[in-house]
Amino acid sequence: MDENGTPTLLPWLAAENLGESLEPLESRTFAYAIPTRPNTEGPITVDARLRYRALAPHMLRTLELDELAANLEIFDIDEATTTVDVD
Repeated sequence: MDENGTPTLLPWLAAENLGESLEPLESRTFAYAIPTRPNTEGPITVDARLRYRALAPHMLRTLELDELAANLEIFDIDEATTTVDVD
């Protein structure tokens, strides 16, 4: 939000940041529903990755720098694999 309470995508115009970024050493757990076909037999394997970019692509597009958005480097921070039962 900027000083007038208007949402902004540009962090240098923000007076308040309502982001959902992780703090250093912070962890979060999320539960996801994974759609499966009715005849799917379990268990199934799920692979997940936590990824990071220095800038959000929509920010570059807002600045009319669309060509740079495709070149943003993506860093894989962590990954995990687990097996889950199918209900």
